[in-house]
Amino acid sequence: MTADITIEGFLEKGEAFGTYSAPNRLPATVSVRGAMVGETVRVQLFRKRKGTYDAKLLDVLEPSKVRQKPRCIHFGQCGGCMWQHIPYEEQLNIKSDRINALFPYAKDKIKPIIGCDTPWNKRNKMEFSFGKFDSLGLYRAKSSGHIIDLNECHLCPEWFLIALNEARNWQKQHALPHYHPSSNGGLLRTLTLRHGFRTNEKMIILTVAGDKDFPQIAWDDFSHRMKKNFPDAAIFIRRHILAKGIPTRFEEIALTEKTTLIEKLVLPNQELNFTLSPMSFFQPNPSQAEQLYALALDMLELKGDETLYDLFCGTATLSLFAAQRVKKVIGVELNPEAVQDARRNAQDNTLPNVTIIEADVAKFLEDEPSIDCVLIDPPRCGLGPKAVEWLIKAHPKKILYISCNPYTQATDCLEFKKAGYKIQSIQPVDQFPNTAHCENIILLSK
Repeated sequence: MTADITIEGFLEKGEAFGTYSAPNRLPATVSVRGAMVGETVRVQLFRKRKGTYDAKLLDVLEPSKVRQKPRCIHFGQCGGCMWQHIPYEEQLNIKSDRINALFPYAKDKIKPIIGCDTPWNKRNKMEFSFGKFDSLGLYRAKSSGHIIDLNECHLCPEWFLIALNEARNWQKQHALPHYHPSSNGGLLRTLTLRHGFRTNEKMIILTVAGDKDFPQIAWDDFSHRMKKNFPDAAIFIRRHILAKGIPTRFEEIALTEKTTLIEKLVLPNQELNFTLSPMSFFQPNPSQAEQLYALALDMLELKGDETLYDLFCGTATLSLFAAQRVKKVIGVELNPEAVQDARRNAQDNTLPNVTIIEADVAKFLEDEPSIDCVLIDPPRCGLGPKAVEWLIKAHPKKILYISCNPYTQATDCLEFKKAGYKIQSIQPVDQFPNTAHCENIILLSK
């Protein structure tokens, strides 16, 4: 069924939306990728869920005056990014409007969004999946498990595409099957690539089904191909082990003497090195991360005598930069590999006033009666009710809340508002050009 609709706005995940009205039926929202606000488009309606139709864009009948030609040949099919048809300045305007809508009670506290100097080739980590017909790339938009066999990608460094093509040729030569989640059959799962923008260091991780036999000849050939193309890279085989009754686990097998990646971040009057293991989280856009951290620390207006708690600290990047401005930093992180990296990074950068605790944040706060000043940078799902409750009970004077999901951040901030906290400043930072995602920093005080 086809319909002509006018685009009214954008949904949370970045799809455009309009309204479809059929005779004798209630109006329904239509979600479509590749359209812009104000455009009239022809779409094919193919699925309705919770009152919203998913749709495929067939034609742009009345295009926006600012519509631009997407750079990537896979645009429209690939799920990696969906806003390449929107000029970057307009993308920033859309994200700014979204932040304003999420925090209507603090519009006077919202600062202009910080954009990227260029919206291309900024990601330092990409995970590519193996699929049917020897495909290797990113998931197809609006599909269940179908992979786009990537020939180009403008999100990442150019060498990622060289590694991608080499792995694809290797898979074909050895006729290795991709992993099937539904049947737990097959072998190859993902190829993860990491890059140090300031150091030019590289890491390559091939993830395979952990309970399957891996032909030694194929293993050796993968190692040979990658070392030939990237002689200084850290290269791993990672076994993803699934078994009934036990938690999912990973086993990493290093194929090189080098087993870490070092990245450097530079802030005004500060420069630190960070050693990263294969599973460690690190901000995906380093140049924007440097701006994010500098802005965050300036917003806190630290005096030097504080004990600063960094919750969900990851590899402690922000903890280490803050350490030079406070008496003590206590970082809390659940991921044991990230904790190990954080402790090593504190030691390597000679910062003895940093303590890293391996713990669940909610449980840690339950046993902590009082906190002076806190940084929080939780996963996309937000803090969660327990962590919010215990953080309020710890009554910190200042809360600096960094989030990659302003929607869950807004929900948490309403709870802080009910507890008497006031928003002092809101600073959006765009780390993910050509997508709907936006990083947001909020300073709350009581």
